[in-house]
Amino acid sequence: MSRRLVLDPDAEHDLDAIFDVIAADNPVAAQRYIHALRERCEFYMASPLLGQAEPDIAVRLSLAPDQVRSFLYRNHRCYYVVTDEEMRVFGFIDTRRDRQAALDERLPS
Repeated sequence: MSRRLVLDPDAEHDLDAIFDVIAADNPVAAQRYIHALRERCEFYMASPLLGQAEPDIAVRLSLAPDQVRSFLYRNHRCYYVVTDEEMRVFGFIDTRRDRQAALDERLPS
């Protein structure tokens, strides 16, 4: 069975915002960065357990501790939920932001 990649609306919005910030200085670099982020998602989709476990987030989402994971790509951390059927990305958060505040904006308490 093949897992599919799903980007939540928040994750899509994050990619658009990342693109806009980088493209203000260099549109070609922005395209490369977003492409590389998507490629990295594809890599982790094939081997999702290579990502860092995020048990505290899993608790907030009422999921098993090993289902919520993340990976770092340059200045962004990608957060995702993995099942047998899909890898659902729910955010790309800039590592220069306050992690807790960024997660509080999009996750239930």
